[in-house]
Amino acid sequence: MTKNLKIKNKNIVDLLAELETHLKRIYKNKISKIILFGSYAKGNYEPDSDIDVMVLLKKNDFERYSDELAMIAVDLTAKYSILPSIMVECEKEFIKNIDIQSLYKNIENEGIELYAA
Repeated sequence: MTKNLKIKNKNIVDLLAELETHLKRIYKNKISKIILFGSYAKGNYEPDSDIDVMVLLKKNDFERYSDELAMIAVDLTAKYSILPSIMVECEKEFIKNIDIQSLYKNIENEGIELYAA
């Protein structure tokens, strides 16, 4: 996952690796892609920047895991002192709305794929 990242901060790399492990445990084979976006993807992050991650699922099945996902974010924030901001979307909806939602367009254009099924 993190081998192609140009991030030198070991805490960030470790957080992303641990996050991927948790996401795979929760969603199993439902994950299509995990994408890093925002300031860490662009390389213009500040010490207090959050880590923006988009998880694209093969099917619309993310709402039932929202509590567990929130707890993972809390645990990772406590462990690494960095807030992971995790968005989850169905891949079909993401693709359908790419031209409508500027955030999705930015993720498509500037995001770094951390994992792909």
